[in-house]
Amino acid sequence: MRDDEIDPLTGLWNRRGLDRRLRQVEQAANDLLRGRTDRWRTIVLLDVDDLKVVNDTYGHVAGDAVLVDVARRLRLCAGDRALVARVGGDEFVVLSPDETQECVGMFEVLSGDLYGGEVDGVPRVTLSAGAAPLHPEDVDDSMRQADLAMFQAKASGRDRLCVYDSATDDYVKDRQDLLDRIRRMHAEIVRLAELSRTDPLTQLGNRRAMTRHMEILERRDDAARTAVLFIDLDRFGEYDRLRGDDQGDLALRRVADELRAICRRSDLIVNGAVRSVGREAFRKGGEEFVVVAPVTDEDDALRLAERVRSGIEALDLAHGGVGQPVLTATIGVAIAEADVGLGEALRDAGVVMTRLKNAGLRNCVELLDPAARPTEDETPHETDREVPTPTAGPDEEATT
Repeated sequence: MRDDEIDPLTGLWNRRGLDRRLRQVEQAANDLLRGRTDRWRTIVLLDVDDLKVVNDTYGHVAGDAVLVDVARRLRLCAGDRALVARVGGDEFVVLSPDETQECVGMFEVLSGDLYGGEVDGVPRVTLSAGAAPLHPEDVDDSMRQADLAMFQAKASGRDRLCVYDSATDDYVKDRQDLLDRIRRMHAEIVRLAELSRTDPLTQLGNRRAMTRHMEILERRDDAARTAVLFIDLDRFGEYDRLRGDDQGDLALRRVADELRAICRRSDLIVNGAVRSVGREAFRKGGEEFVVVAPVTDEDDALRLAERVRSGIEALDLAHGGVGQPVLTATIGVAIAEADVGLGEALRDAGVVMTRLKNAGLRNCVELLDPAARPTEDETPHETDREVPTPTAGPDEEATT
């Protein structure tokens, strides 16, 4: 055994050493030679069940101690004439001189010994294993059969050894077909979940996605101050009437693309380092959009809002209304802090936007003044304006 063929943790053969010996077995069989290389009759693959749980619960030091203990006991049970190797994190291989069925007894002794043992406080360790005849002329196929048998052991409940036979292939195929169906079903569930959170017109997140995103941000321990931008396209109902629904839909998609690009380019800089903090844009409904963006301070929030306002105006989407040459947006901004949740900040930003519109101010940005918090009866809805009734001329009768 060469140094580069030794597993440093357990002292067993490693994969390189195992592969070399298996190639010798195959070469000897093909050369019609017999000697030490034909002394093994069975190949056994073993896997420590749930070693990740051991590592996560007790630490990697305990996990390594489990592997060392398994290696020691495995070498004792396999005997001096067997070759024992560790070929992966928690996977072992035994080339045994015994017939396949005889290896079942070896496994029972090994698993019984491990079951009651404790390593650094670990209360239970089990193994799953698969055994197959070692065919000297085709060791790769023998390895494949042992691997399938181990899969069967895992799928059958673990803590057991399964011997490869003619039914193993069918069993594994059925299980893999089932797993494939489960994966496809899971992928479809994920796809449908994404659709349920995606606005079909703009491909931005919808209200449900916005709520979920806010929940995630509020749970972050290292969350920065978070700005909420409530964006309303100016006189969009009139835009639809003048341009038609198709052009209206196209305008909404163009605005969504611009918001997506701005969020992607707007990273938060903390202590001189750029952080990706999940700035996201959402379509709240109709011509209303929301950007949720962790920021460093109020000036950072205003700069982001101004980039959004100017970016929408720069799309140069011809409006045609009186005093409205291109499509623009009015943006209210509020910041969620320790005493203001994101849901409350969303309402505050909507009210700020509405105040601007009710004051006849459009295509502008304003940050909520903490001294002018919205009252309970203020809502983020523009006040309907009365349309003046034409008066009758001197020679006309007023109609009723």
